[in-house]
Amino acid sequence: MQGAFDPKVKWDIDITSIKPTWIPDDAPMGMNPSNLYVELPKCSIFVKGHPRARGLDPARQEAILTQVLESMHASESLLYEQMLQKKLKVKGLTSKLVLEVWPNLYQEGV
Repeated sequence: MQGAFDPKVKWDIDITSIKPTWIPDDAPMGMNPSNLYVELPKCSIFVKGHPRARGLDPARQEAILTQVLESMHASESLLYEQMLQKKLKVKGLTSKLVLEVWPNLYQEGV
């Protein structure tokens, strides 16, 4: 939620540049090599200015993102993409709702 809604989180990767190049895993849900639970902590390497992103050039970031997206079920990869675009397509999910549920997650409009 924080990655998608927190205005302080600035992504350092353009998902549209690699979207055509990654191939979704067609295995049934739960049979994929990885999942969102495992991959979300790695997203810090795509955040501008994050210490874990230091030394990664854009080509390496794209390669890692491609590996992450290809390792998950297609529906999880879609959510990951939407998070990186800050456009989660979940009906009724708004920044206001997120802050009602987790009031200390981030400050809106900062």
